[in-house]
Amino acid sequence: MLLPEGKERTALYRKMTELALAYAPWMLGRNPYANLIAQPWLKGYKQNPFVKHEWKFYDVVRSPG
Repeated sequence: MLLPEGKERTALYRKMTELALAYAPWMLGRNPYANLIAQPWLKGYKQNPFVKHEWKFYDVVRSPG
């Protein structure tokens, strides 16, 4: 059933939300999980769950030799 934007569609979305909140046995949300392996020469690394591209803040220090 396709409805254009309007009061009827908004009412249906509101009812759907109320039903989900009343009967859902879980909390809706996001729980990211990641495994990381880093070399000892990776300096300044701190994982942040809200930053997608944290690699741009990395600094690789070359060992003398």
